[in-house]
Amino acid sequence: QLTQAFRTLDATLTDIQNQSNVRLTDTVSDINTISSQIAALNTEIARAVGRGQQPNDLLDTRDQLMDNLSKLVNFSYTTAATGEVTISMGATFGNIVDPTVVGGFNAIVRADLDTMYANGEMTGGRALADEQLWDPVGAPGSSGTGIIDTIRASLDTFVNTFVGAMNTANGAGFDLNGVAGGNIFLAAGTTAATISIDPANNILNNVNLIAAASSWGGAGEP
Repeated sequence: QLTQAFRTLDATLTDIQNQSNVRLTDTVSDINTISSQIAALNTEIARAVGRGQQPNDLLDTRDQLMDNLSKLVNFSYTTAATGEVTISMGATFGNIVDPTVVGGFNAIVRADLDTMYANGEMTGGRALADEQLWDPVGAPGSSGTGIIDTIRASLDTFVNTFVGAMNTANGAGFDLNGVAGGNIFLAAGTTAATISIDPANNILNNVNLIAAASSWGGAGEP
């Protein structure tokens, strides 16, 4: 039960990390979709302003899109006299909505979010939460300080200490056959994902192998 609990916990952490990875890919798609919609509204708003009109409905729709975008990732923006907005994701990527480029926006890719996070420019939104969970040690653009990997490292450190201590304790005693105890846990299974009962000294099959006696055959001992 204990080894299975460790393995299940490790699998759960992996699943959470993988889900965050998938959501980050979805977030990239959502950001690009919203950016293209804002760019299209920029064009309509500029035309209306150029005709001397006040495009309130268009402005309200764009404000809602920008609010939706803020739930995904942090950004800054400026508004021109034409009514058009330019939206920047910071120094790493630059402008995602830019009226001066063809189409009015620049599409991002997943690596842009990862690099933005690693550079410390990501301060809010769904992207930040998922980057903090995912961020695996050694991944491209990773800062190596992800929450999941940090938890897993602590868990593995505990398992490593636990396995070593249990094996040392059992090895210091004698089993019911009068033999010095062997390893209860597989010596190589020092992570939450690999901890297991040592098949060479399987106490599940033979409880007599538990070395609970501190000595054997001493004077007066039963």
